[in-house]
Amino acid sequence: MFRYLRICVIILAITLPITACKKTNTIPSNLSVSPVIDTIGGTVTITGSGFSINPMENIVMFNDSSAGLVLTAASTQLNVLVPGYVTEGRITVKNKNMQSQTAEVFTIAPKFSPQHEAPGYPITIVTGGGPNLSDYNISFNGTPAKPTKLVNDVLTVPVPAGANNGKITVTFKGKPYTSFQDFTITPVGTVSAVTSRGAFSTPAGLAIDQNNNLFVADLEAGVIDKVDPANGSIAAYAGNGSYNFNGGSPLLSAGIYGAITLGFHPNGDLYATNQWYGSLFKITGDSAINLFPAGPFFSTNGLYIDAAGNIYVTDALQIKKITAGGTVSVLAGSTQGFQNGPASTALFLNPTSLVSDEQGNLFISDQSEIRLLSNGTVSTFAGGGGNGEYVDGTGSFAGFLNISSIARDPATGNIFATEPASHVVRMISPAGVVTTIAGNPGQQGYQNGTGPTALFEGPWGIAIDKNGNIYVSDGSYADSNIRKIQLH
Repeated sequence: MFRYLRICVIILAITLPITACKKTNTIPSNLSVSPVIDTIGGTVTITGSGFSINPMENIVMFNDSSAGLVLTAASTQLNVLVPGYVTEGRITVKNKNMQSQTAEVFTIAPKFSPQHEAPGYPITIVTGGGPNLSDYNISFNGTPAKPTKLVNDVLTVPVPAGANNGKITVTFKGKPYTSFQDFTITPVGTVSAVTSRGAFSTPAGLAIDQNNNLFVADLEAGVIDKVDPANGSIAAYAGNGSYNFNGGSPLLSAGIYGAITLGFHPNGDLYATNQWYGSLFKITGDSAINLFPAGPFFSTNGLYIDAAGNIYVTDALQIKKITAGGTVSVLAGSTQGFQNGPASTALFLNPTSLVSDEQGNLFISDQSEIRLLSNGTVSTFAGGGGNGEYVDGTGSFAGFLNISSIARDPATGNIFATEPASHVVRMISPAGVVTTIAGNPGQQGYQNGTGPTALFEGPWGIAIDKNGNIYVSDGSYADSNIRKIQLH
């Protein structure tokens, strides 16, 4: 018994001092972070004491996994850029004098781009997490969506059908993280065929009269056709098909080769520009009249006629106005280039189409941008982002590859643009929000369908009827057609 007691005392004597000297891994939680929820790439402020005033001497770790870049440093405050690959956890700050962590748990909120898009088209979501796509689940205001790609911490997610406006939630390994901002669902278009395929040579500009008849400038055929949108029937309206542009009478004997863009005057006369020969035709009664056979145009393309009968054209690198009395003036542009500012010094790259709003502001498609001419000043309304490539977004963050034609719906103020190189039709809201309504970006073909399931060969001309239906000329020769887009 005494022998057993002695062994126990020795064990206690050996064990107790060791236990008393055991080290702890607990880091003091005496720092504070604001805000406690932010997005990757956001800036947070960490408050405490003992920080080095040299930003590079402070090591800031988010959840012990990713280092944040210290932007500015003071002894009691750090401003830090939130790094990638973070979901949630405390933030630890370490330098040669201290090591502390935040009392609060910092959480990542997903951020997405663009902020508006139509069902079927993808957006990107920047969020924290890991490298496995299968670890993520996405929902748009409760509607499930399936991510298709993960590169670093960027998810690609098509907008699901049936989704409503609201927050986007990213669930990573069962833990949900919800966006600060609401996502906005925009209209999508269902594409159908109006005419049979191969009915034209190169269908270009479109115009719709008061009786809802559709007129098509068949550029290389040297004619203008009249189409019944209800049944797709086509009737010759003007032009003899020869290499002649001097007009004439009757209409089917007139020379209008090269007619490219069409527009109706309030009095019912049809006007046409001719890019190749720099002319402007008026089609009235049974005659086609070349209004300015001796100039002053060089290469007329875009055409818009306002309610007062004033005519606006894009002529080479200039925007010109023809009054009801026939006076021609230059509104903007001179030599080729890109320059915003006063209309007298503004420059254009390749203006091809133009429309006006009720206040008289002109919207001009210019290569990869839509420019705005308002109160004598030219500015960028939408486009210019994405290095001149296809990007949906708002204002200058949006990108166009090339814009052929634009049309405006007076009921909504939305502008619609054909983009033949990207094989899509885009919508630009009055606030400059650019979304895609039909076509699969970069994929050429012929297929009816909704949103990205529809395919275009190369959409060119565009017109909108009084019911909001959108008509697009598409393709050439065997692939030529007139397509109809209905928004929903």
